[in-house]
Amino acid sequence: NSIDAAMSARIFTPLGMTRSVFPTNNTFATPYRHGYLDLNDNGVLTAGEDVTAVDPSATWSAGAILSTARDLLTFVTALARGDLLEPAWQAERFTWISTGKTNTSGAPIYYPLFGMGVVNEQGAFGHLGDVYGFNSCVQNLDGITIVVLTSGVPPNGKPNPAPYHNAAHDIYTNVLAFLVPRLASELIHFDPTLGLWYVLPTYTNDAGAQLFGGPSAV
Repeated sequence: NSIDAAMSARIFTPLGMTRSVFPTNNTFATPYRHGYLDLNDNGVLTAGEDVTAVDPSATWSAGAILSTARDLLTFVTALARGDLLEPAWQAERFTWISTGKTNTSGAPIYYPLFGMGVVNEQGAFGHLGDVYGFNSCVQNLDGITIVVLTSGVPPNGKPNPAPYHNAAHDIYTNVLAFLVPRLASELIHFDPTLGLWYVLPTYTNDAGAQLFGGPSAV
């Protein structure tokens, strides 16, 4: 079967995800949200930077699915319960593998663990999504599922310069810090120089450099 037929038969239809599709071209059913990319790198998204029509086959099975927040909530709930897999495969999927990284600098650091198509980030499992003009972050922690979708992407992480930037993940990290008390002390920090509290991005490298977004003021 084709990948779009397999997605529909194995995931969308069994779970009742009626607003989710795997497109094979850039003709989308309406209504749909437009996505914007800061093409001139000036930190401002304009109508001339609408990249919605980019063919999703560029990301194919790694990121071409069109969906809604409600459908993604349905999927992650099913993922947590193991509704789509035999118990042995479910256990295999959630067998976490460490990156082997260690922190030698003393800076706050959060290295994710990896399963089969799913990431464990400080006990939350899910994944990020990034295509032209759109970011997504879907995570489940302690029975709480958070879905964040954005439709504007600054390529160089403005206003928080970073090698890689996912705006949806920044928002998720802010929400997580306030929803889960046990993580608040790890994520929320005060900068005396700037005179503000900020939420530390959950992915950093050994030197504390920002890999997934920058500190977000709160």
